[in-house]
Amino acid sequence: MSLTLRFPSLVVALKHWAAATPTSLFLTFVGTDTPPKRWSFAETLAAAETAAFGLAQRGVGPGDRVVVVASNDPATVATTLGAMGLRAIPALVHPPLRADPSAAQAVLRQILACAQPRLLVGPPELLASFVDVARAPLSEMLSAPERRELLSPEPDATVYLQFSSGSTGVQKAVQVGAWAQAANATAIGLAIGLGANESWLVWLPIYHDMGLMSGVVLPLYHGVPSVLLSPECFLERPLAWLSAISDYRAALTVAPNFAYALATRRATRERMAGLDLSCLRLAFNGAEPVLPDTIDQFESTFGAVGLRPHTIYPVYGLAENTLAAAFWHCGQPYRVDVVTRAGLARHVAEPAGAGERRSVRLVSVGSALHGHELRVVAPEGQELGERQVGEVEVRGPSQMLGYWGDAAQSAMACHDGWLRTGDLGYLGEGDLFICGRQKDIVIRFGENFFPADLEQLAASAPGTHPGRVAVIGLADTTWATERVWLLVEAEAQGKAAEILAASVRAHVLAASGFKFDGVTVVP
Repeated sequence: MSLTLRFPSLVVALKHWAAATPTSLFLTFVGTDTPPKRWSFAETLAAAETAAFGLAQRGVGPGDRVVVVASNDPATVATTLGAMGLRAIPALVHPPLRADPSAAQAVLRQILACAQPRLLVGPPELLASFVDVARAPLSEMLSAPERRELLSPEPDATVYLQFSSGSTGVQKAVQVGAWAQAANATAIGLAIGLGANESWLVWLPIYHDMGLMSGVVLPLYHGVPSVLLSPECFLERPLAWLSAISDYRAALTVAPNFAYALATRRATRERMAGLDLSCLRLAFNGAEPVLPDTIDQFESTFGAVGLRPHTIYPVYGLAENTLAAAFWHCGQPYRVDVVTRAGLARHVAEPAGAGERRSVRLVSVGSALHGHELRVVAPEGQELGERQVGEVEVRGPSQMLGYWGDAAQSAMACHDGWLRTGDLGYLGEGDLFICGRQKDIVIRFGENFFPADLEQLAASAPGTHPGRVAVIGLADTTWATERVWLLVEAEAQGKAAEILAASVRAHVLAASGFKFDGVTVVP
């Protein structure tokens, strides 16, 4: 099951398409308050070569890290490709949030301490706070006086650092290699049968692995157009995403489950007027648990404006495998496995009988990509059989080179060619089902509970909303176990809050047999 790569790196792909189809449209940048900007493949190469010269002028060379405070804009894309063409190592990071800029700057300082960059590139107002590192305004990367030819990296060279998106602790820097990047792009293209004229539309920020791969890397590798929508467009008006798909006739898009749920909730007959989603062939759903109700409601709602059945496409991946690890079977109805909660608590995916109330519905994310493998293992490392819940491991050419500057963590994550994902799941008739993150499991009296499942149940109770509930485990030293608590964000106060807490607790108990040790309503 080996992969045959058309190009050994993204730089080679860019130079090929710029020579073969120089005037063909590659990127369209769509912002909130500026006219769309379009780049052909030749214009993209010219911009990358310009940025490469600007970076080289500032001392950037092979192996140097370049931290880019990223937006879905031309300068970020050009700087990223230009750095790769210098055989330097770009790392795209989150811009500071307006709500809490000091916290965001603290995270950025952690990233700088890890990456030890030659250059920090970003908006001038941010750079002023980082006087201890060489800096350059992002806007200047497209105004260098000359261009510099891009060089292809060696196959085993690190081409970028993908920082983990975790919100706690020090973020880890995943080293993505040139060969891994090309292999993942190749495998994804094979899995979805990517057509020569099919275009992408992506609103996810390109500092996120799913945004970067779907919005830039995949389209560039395969020589197809891509529309990069500003994330602010989606955040301000979620249906702007679907309007852009309709306007630009995009065939492929990608988003986490919450985005499909949010778009469905915001849909009204008036807001959907003029939409035509008949162009959309696949809408990737990944990066968080895929919920069957979300799929059904989205496809039912937008079927009225041309959305085809089975458009939502469940996928599974992680930055440590470049992006993709498993995809659902293209064009087939998604698959739901209904299993008992009691079984999952014992690490067994036990099929639920008809009418079983204390069950959970899990959506399959399919099978390993071409040229890759996956398996499920016990804590002791032995491979488990069907319907046995354990840690998912993947193996193949997309695997990371390691964590930058952290040999110990790299050795823990990779063993005998296999990558530990940290996710728990099982195989059912050859298809993979993800149950939750290993580190998130709440253990109480020897039984295991998945917070995502309990949160889904709690969010379905009257008076609650998805995204506004959180399950936490609190250590109980008396009983040497964990107490399971639920936080509910709501406006209820006083007696109303007590009634809501009791109602949610009873709702979850009736549906699952699980009783929270406590429910707290917070404003």
